[in-house]
Amino acid sequence: MVRGQSVPLYDLEVVRQAAREQAVQYRGRRVNLDILNLGYELDDVCRCLLLLTRENFYKSHHYEGRPGDDAYRLSAPRPASAGEGFDDLYIKFCVIGDEVLVELGSFHLQR
Repeated sequence: MVRGQSVPLYDLEVVRQAAREQAVQYRGRRVNLDILNLGYELDDVCRCLLLLTRENFYKSHHYEGRPGDDAYRLSAPRPASAGEGFDDLYIKFCVIGDEVLVELGSFHLQR
């Protein structure tokens, strides 16, 4: 990581559109394991992306040689909890390509 900034790199409406179409992929094994350990399915992950607002924005990450990431903190209803219980999530992603794909770099409980 080179530095953080206070302005998101990606338009949340683009992220929401990708989430509605389930155009979401996981960047590696770690994020996949974190999602599985939380008991989330792709539908749950997409639901969380749809809930993101500008107020949830935490910071942007810039990297050399690849797209930057936006990080958000979100308190989201736990899946299959019938409205009981929330997870305080840290979600980090970038948007890739002309066909708009959200690539999740992190999706876990806030640490």
